[in-house]
Amino acid sequence: MKQPPNQKDSDRFELYVIQLMRFYDIRRSHIAVRIEGNGHTVKRALDPQDSLTTSHGNILLTRKTIEQMLMEKGWDGDPLALWDEYDNI
Repeated sequence: MKQPPNQKDSDRFELYVIQLMRFYDIRRSHIAVRIEGNGHTVKRALDPQDSLTTSHGNILLTRKTIEQMLMEKGWDGDPLALWDEYDNI
């Protein structure tokens, strides 16, 4: 059985949360449906540079939704660790 990516072994050119989303087949469109938004809102919330000018509420809603979707798919990591790379930019 294939294992999800490990944050310590994470590819430094791709954010860890993006690697997890790819592994668990979670797409921006899936997130957009859950938050009743559009893919552009999700894209901006996931982009480290765009997130600096994105509504704080949209960022929090997107992050919480991604955490929930990952947990539904069986991921059991630390949700706060997902966002360290973003918050340290």
